[in-house]
Amino acid sequence: MDSAGTIRVAPVLPLMQVVRTLGCDPAAILAEAGWSPALLEDPDGIVPYTALGRFVAIAAARTGCEHIGLLVGQQGGAQSLGVLGFAVRHAPDVRAALRLLVRHFAQHDRGAVVALQEEGPVAALSYRICIPSVPGSEQIIDGAITIGFRMMKALCGPQWRPLETSLARRRPPDPRPYHAQFGEAVRFDAEDSALYFSARWLDEKVRDADPELERLLLRMILNADSTATRTLRDEVRQVLAGTLGRGAANQEAVARAFGISTRTLHRRLAALGTSFQDVLAEVRCDIACRLLADTGLPIGQVALLLDYREASAFTRSFKRRLGHSPAAWRASRR
Repeated sequence: MDSAGTIRVAPVLPLMQVVRTLGCDPAAILAEAGWSPALLEDPDGIVPYTALGRFVAIAAARTGCEHIGLLVGQQGGAQSLGVLGFAVRHAPDVRAALRLLVRHFAQHDRGAVVALQEEGPVAALSYRICIPSVPGSEQIIDGAITIGFRMMKALCGPQWRPLETSLARRRPPDPRPYHAQFGEAVRFDAEDSALYFSARWLDEKVRDADPELERLLLRMILNADSTATRTLRDEVRQVLAGTLGRGAANQEAVARAFGISTRTLHRRLAALGTSFQDVLAEVRCDIACRLLADTGLPIGQVALLLDYREASAFTRSFKRRLGHSPAAWRASRR
């Protein structure tokens, strides 16, 4: 995940039909967002993550539909992820499918990270935006979690249901569309946007999986990885963004994730003009901005979620980077 963030065009395509269904002219919204119609001709085209957010935010404002992200997500699923999505659908079991998704998600989306957590009898599939200022972030979260919901249904079968759906966004004026989509157990103002479900589903065999097709798709994915222009700094950002608040956002754990020593990690980051602590501080600040802007979580809780031992340490670090305390920064965004 690079600090600017990009995303494939494919998830945007259903938005055009949703806007039309809601009685608005998608071409006018496209123009207002500064998008060329030619961008929509290639689902695998790449656009800035903030451009996606601007497009979605304008669509929500012009249609007056505050849950437009849900409607767009309902048109999507694993197929929204291109080759990666098809490979996920042909993994041998749900655990392998989700690990594949996590490992290669940056091919599709470099503005956010996906993580899979297993804690005893409960598992969670989460989506976390890692860019500090993204318009339409609430709609993006709604759409991403809805796509994840549909993907889990496709992998597990129609009987799958989440135990709880959490959304790192403020409670909307009308939560009924969210309950209709996810069930009654929906939590807003959450620390993460995630689907919580029984971990037993991870051992479920994926229906109609084709091992030979998966092998061919994996080869395409690995070839794309080998030609990707990403630095170690980008890779470290991605790992940290997915592990902050989950007990593994430290130099030793990150070095293990790359199969290298902490000394080698330090040396290679230094060659790029940065350090582990600099990257960690940057990712902490970016995620803090998202939580402060999109949720009503208390500042002390935000500090804990970012692995600060004390809220005062979080406040000092945040103010040093942005010139304002977390409380003042949040107030200015409102």
